[in-house]
Amino acid sequence: AADRFACEGWRAHPLGASVPPEDLVRTVRDVSPDLVVLAAHLGLHVSAAARAIEALRADSACASTPVLVGGHPFRVVDDLWTVVGADAGAADLDDAVAAARALVRAP
Repeated sequence: AADRFACEGWRAHPLGASVPPEDLVRTVRDVSPDLVVLAAHLGLHVSAAARAIEALRADSACASTPVLVGGHPFRVVDDLWTVVGADAGAADLDDAVAAARALVRAP
């Protein structure tokens, strides 16, 4: 996903899989991104995405940063992105780029 966003003109800061929520929060504080994109490839990963979003929302410096989620579970369960507290969800990378543009009105 980071490569696709970079190809679309975004500056990506990939953190890799299984980043602890506190490390995500620290990075968002340090980088001040326009958007956080989280992927859950398996149903087992959805709760980790929810915990990461909860940690972001609990931190005053990160709370307003939009969060976009994607991956297989979000493709097969309508509106799952709302359950985990994200601002948008995407079924594939094309949808993710479009959703990201809508969320931040860029690039």
